[in-house]
Amino acid sequence: MVEVEKSETEKRMAASGLHMPGDSKERDRLANMMGRIVIAASDARYGLPDMAGRKAVFGRYAGTTVKGADGEDYRILYDEDVKGVFNA
Repeated sequence: MVEVEKSETEKRMAASGLHMPGDSKERDRLANMMGRIVIAASDARYGLPDMAGRKAVFGRYAGTTVKGADGEDYRILYDEDVKGVFNA
């Protein structure tokens, strides 16, 4: 399992309401989401010790959104839902 925090773009879109992309390239970009990894389980496919703080790309509807104790929204993902991980 991997826990990611919403990117700033996703936070702005959620706060502003409905977003209608103008072209197909924009729709394709919005089909994938990006977030910062907060924690990854040690048995996750990408479960490396230094995973926290790296960026993850995942499907828009992947995982489950939960509200953390700090009031922020987090997405809990299965590791197979993560399409890629890279340094920020």
